[in-house]
Amino acid sequence: MLCVVVIGVALILGTMIWIARHEALREAGITARNYASMLEARLDATLRRCDAALQGLARTLPEAALNRQAVPAYRAAITAELDARWLNFDEISALRVFDASGDLLYTSGTLSGAHPNIAERDIFRQLRDDPASGPVFSKVQISSVTGLQTVGIARALRDKQGRFLGVVIAGLELQHFQKLFRSLDIGHQGMIAIRRSDDFALVVRWPPLDSEINKPLPADSPTRAAIGAGPTGSVSARTGPIDGVMRSFSFRKLEHYPFFVAAALAHGDVLAGWKVRATAVGVSGTLLLGLLSYLLLRLRHMAAREKYLVAEQTESEEVFRHLFEDMNDPILLLKNGNFIDCNAATLKMLRYGSKQEFLNRRPADISPARQPDGRASDEKAAAMIAIAFEVGYHRFEWMHARADGSNVPVEVTLTPITMGGEVVLHTLWRDITERQAAEHRMRLLATVFERSGEAIVITDAGNRIVEVNHAFCRLTGYEADDVRGLDPSILASGRTTAEEYRAMWQAINSESFWQGEIWDRRKDGSYYPKWLTISAVRNGAGEIDCYIGSFTDMTERKVAEERINHLALHDTLTGLPNRYNLQGRLDQALATARRDGGHLALMFIDMDRFKNINDTLGHHLGDGLLQEVAIRLTASVRDSDVVARLGGDEFVVVLTGIEATAAGNVADKILDTLGLPYRIADHELHTTPSIGIAVFPDDGDNAETLMQNADTAMYHAKSAGRNNVQFFTASMNQAAKDRHELEGGLHLALERNELELHYQPQVDGKGRAIGAEALLRWRSPEHGWVSPLSFVPLAEETGLILPIGRWVLETACAQLAAWSDDPRTRDLQLAVNVSPREFREANFVDQIRDVLKTSGANPSRLKLELTESLVLDNVEDTIRQMQAIKKLGIAFSLDDFGTGYSSLSYLTRLPLDQLKIDRAFVLKLPNNVSDGIVTQTIITMAAGLGLHVIAEGVETEAQREFLAQHGCRAYQGFLFSPPLPLAEFERFLGTNA
Repeated sequence: MLCVVVIGVALILGTMIWIARHEALREAGITARNYASMLEARLDATLRRCDAALQGLARTLPEAALNRQAVPAYRAAITAELDARWLNFDEISALRVFDASGDLLYTSGTLSGAHPNIAERDIFRQLRDDPASGPVFSKVQISSVTGLQTVGIARALRDKQGRFLGVVIAGLELQHFQKLFRSLDIGHQGMIAIRRSDDFALVVRWPPLDSEINKPLPADSPTRAAIGAGPTGSVSARTGPIDGVMRSFSFRKLEHYPFFVAAALAHGDVLAGWKVRATAVGVSGTLLLGLLSYLLLRLRHMAAREKYLVAEQTESEEVFRHLFEDMNDPILLLKNGNFIDCNAATLKMLRYGSKQEFLNRRPADISPARQPDGRASDEKAAAMIAIAFEVGYHRFEWMHARADGSNVPVEVTLTPITMGGEVVLHTLWRDITERQAAEHRMRLLATVFERSGEAIVITDAGNRIVEVNHAFCRLTGYEADDVRGLDPSILASGRTTAEEYRAMWQAINSESFWQGEIWDRRKDGSYYPKWLTISAVRNGAGEIDCYIGSFTDMTERKVAEERINHLALHDTLTGLPNRYNLQGRLDQALATARRDGGHLALMFIDMDRFKNINDTLGHHLGDGLLQEVAIRLTASVRDSDVVARLGGDEFVVVLTGIEATAAGNVADKILDTLGLPYRIADHELHTTPSIGIAVFPDDGDNAETLMQNADTAMYHAKSAGRNNVQFFTASMNQAAKDRHELEGGLHLALERNELELHYQPQVDGKGRAIGAEALLRWRSPEHGWVSPLSFVPLAEETGLILPIGRWVLETACAQLAAWSDDPRTRDLQLAVNVSPREFREANFVDQIRDVLKTSGANPSRLKLELTESLVLDNVEDTIRQMQAIKKLGIAFSLDDFGTGYSSLSYLTRLPLDQLKIDRAFVLKLPNNVSDGIVTQTIITMAAGLGLHVIAEGVETEAQREFLAQHGCRAYQGFLFSPPLPLAEFERFLGTNA
């Protein structure tokens, strides 16, 4: 029996020892896997951030800056940009920009020695020859900046046509990963390495093995086969290919970059403790019976531990790799807007007692309602998270609230990482309370010093300049670096006598203060008077620590007077002579021409469609365009000629001593020059001039007549299609007379009931009438049917559009009221166009309210159509006006949508009900691809904004089918009916029903 017991106990002891060995190796595999997973996430996050920075540079670097001749002009700005990005990366040795020839153009930090050329390097040639490449990684090399092992990460710079312009490269220092490797417990013979997954070359290893850097794994290496098989990671036991040591080996392959991370723990290290335990168990064999109970309990504990490890492994291994990278600062994980884990430093900073109190909160839950910039915390948190996901990382400042209600400012770094197949945000906080306080104090001091309108200079006790402010540099012409360490006497003009200087210093030494007027000299040698104040600053012992001097330039008053005189005679935007200045110079030129019996030509120039550019793209672009027009005009004429701006987009050119033929040649030159494209603030603009010419003495012998006749010729040029030159002729006076007669007839049109409304049906997808657009027509007794293209612009120009628009609105509402009793028409919605001048009337809302009340029309059946240019002109005022009208129950449609430059941010704020696709896009459907894409985009946009959409100008069944297929269910056009008089429209409804 004893033998049986001894054998049984021996078997149990042997089983325990074997299980302990197996457990030690299994835990080593788990540890290796966790290390590999942790390092893979760290490497992936670092590469993501580097790649995001390179892509940001590739998007933002101006093409012009990649021209070597332009480098001096761009160096300061681009170097500052590179330095700003470089300082965000401890792992990066430098950021550099190379041109298409491989020559270095820009670099972060400083570069000593010769500038490298990389045209023959593999990464340069690959990016140059393969447009689809990027990012590309170099072999491990020694950095010329730091002397450390570095891997280059590069992306190509290409223009919009895909032409190769150069590369931008970041140098990733590998010592940062070796520092991280050293912090992990891998034993004496353990190993951690990063290798390429494309050629299996060694990138970095701990312990270091520099002789193997850039060398691949052997062809028969199991790791090659495992990587090639496709999985992102595995754990196995194998012999090291370099040193022959048996290890528990795990690798993790990066999903988006050509690298994998390997971690391995040597079995000799792992089993060292096990061997000691096994020896102890053997020596203790005499206590077998006593240990039997212990062995059974141990086996039970080990089984329970194994079950626990299996259950917790999936969740813990992913959290483990990120949660404890830096235990000094708070680290958190953010998923779906909630914090799912954090470290102890987080709880300490926010003063929470446990994770249970903190987790599952949103960033806004542990923040004040609003951030210091005034934005709501929940809104801003969502924006910051979105940027992090878009860019690859995001660093910003944030105000959090502790559990006790106090606030703490932190610098937040968000980095997307992958966990269990899902992307979460790795969140790092740094307390910046002291930094912000220091920055605030420095800003106050710097603000007082730099923003002072007076020049300030500070000298030490020996009267050597220590610091100067911006006003000093501006007034003297010296840069701060020019004068530091020098005596202020470098400013002396020589006009102040020695006696005056002695009196000044006597006052400073005795009273610590002096002020008075002296003359000084600027760096360029010019002299100026200034009012100078000097104060001596003394310490507690009464000794002088420093001197503070401040002064102002007393010539500013004269400069201001000269400026006022200039502004009185010149246009403030372009610097050209203004109308008043032009009058005097034109009179002088005419007097000279009369005296010499010579000729003179006067050009009146108006830029075509300038108002459309100004209204749709903004006044800043319009102003830039006018400035460029002024430059081109001035360059197109002689110095003896006069170029002036009258206002708006109207210019006048006076050509002295020139006849009609030569004036025509100059006008043709101006026509070509002003018709070339304009590049204004990254926008390419197109406009053309309409030019009218009057010649002295044939077309007038005084300034007023010449200006009037040149203006008439210019309007004739516009009537002839714009972008042309017209000389004044007597027949133009007849055209002006005809226009005057048309204007007179339009004044009487309302009184004589010559205006009427026609109605163009709007139908649904089944062709049933759902509404109509009211269109204004004029039947003149003298001219017959007058085209709206002729009389509507005239009405806008003369202001007659206001009473005419009121009549249209009254007539349309009266018709709606009349239709309300007829089952065929009571559900129709009537669209009425509103001109900008009507809409901007202060009492426009009251007018609509009065018309609705008087007519009895149902406001829900009335729809006002506004143009894009109208709503974009003073958007805030437009929104207020539309909201007031919307409260009356009236609907809005945005007319001619897609032809302008609507901003989506404005579009979402406008209280619109419908978008109207312009006929210009419908005309070439379905054959024109670009028009089709625009049309689909408008339909999709309308659906996304919850707006109805209608297409105008539908003339063919193919057009209607294309629109229907893409979700447009309302149409207007000649396919269904032209605009009809009231009686014919009502007959149409009868047949349409």
